[in-house]
Amino acid sequence: MSHQSTQRPLLFVIGVPRSGTTMLRELLSNHPQIELTLEEMQLLPRLMRKLGRSPDFSSAHILNAIDSLVQRSNFLFNMRRHGIDFDSPQFRSRVLSHETLQWQVVIETLIRQFLPPSCRNSTDMIVGEKTPTNLMHLELIGEYLPHSRFIHIVRDPRDTCLSMNQAWGKSFYRGAVRWRRYLEHYQRVVALPHLATRCLQVRYEDLLTDPSADLNRICDFLEVTFDPQMLSLRRPAEKIGAAAGADTIQHSNAAKFEAQLSTADTQTIEAITWTFMKRCGYEPQHACGEQPVSAIKYACLGANDLFAGVRHQMRDKGILAGIRYRLWQLYSC
Repeated sequence: MSHQSTQRPLLFVIGVPRSGTTMLRELLSNHPQIELTLEEMQLLPRLMRKLGRSPDFSSAHILNAIDSLVQRSNFLFNMRRHGIDFDSPQFRSRVLSHETLQWQVVIETLIRQFLPPSCRNSTDMIVGEKTPTNLMHLELIGEYLPHSRFIHIVRDPRDTCLSMNQAWGKSFYRGAVRWRRYLEHYQRVVALPHLATRCLQVRYEDLLTDPSADLNRICDFLEVTFDPQMLSLRRPAEKIGAAAGADTIQHSNAAKFEAQLSTADTQTIEAITWTFMKRCGYEPQHACGEQPVSAIKYACLGANDLFAGVRHQMRDKGILAGIRYRLWQLYSC
């Protein structure tokens, strides 16, 4: 008997890194009809660009290419830490059992391979994953996966940049430029006809202040009934940062920059992100207007940020595994 793809949408949580994407993933996954993978896939844009718009998914060559990327991915490395491996023969069998082989079917089948066994075959489940950088590939993913939905979480750029610096040693300047570019890109593509009704934006601070209101709005967007279980986390959302190890929503984890950033650093972040932070409801405290981005300064600070990221991964995973992990991240973005 052939399988049919679920009518439920594929769900993707996106946003600037350190904006609360992990917290949102863990809140959503506590809903009995929503399940997101425990780790970021960091795979979809690479797969789609490598294989193109309409590959022949019945071809052994195409399935081998998917298998190769998954086997070498950081995603599989992380999932194995949870005791979940990739069953390639089962994946191929399930893909080939579908009457219509399209990207929607293949990606949904791939995601389900990494969910708890009780969720893998349930057609009533909304399944998906959280990779923040998918925001920069929103147009591509939205085109290839026409039955997908996207929840974009945005956080005050001053707290986002502070969190990037504390977690990974990233510079405030480059963090601010990244925040600005992500928000600029999102606001451009979200207006496209094939994405306009499939994206929902929420603010991190609103989730902290009144989580039930925003989670109800998200449930309406996904066409499921709100469940009070969503007000708690499936597991601690963070391993690093102020919310590390917490298994509940940290309602006070906002406006940290006021006590921890210098006036000069705050002004730098505000001047770079000025336009879009105001559009998102964040008021500058020290900057008086928008500052152009210096390509030279951005590039010069890039080496420091690269090595900071490598050092973080090396401490977490060991020297060789850490370097490999970081290189894969850069190649995947």
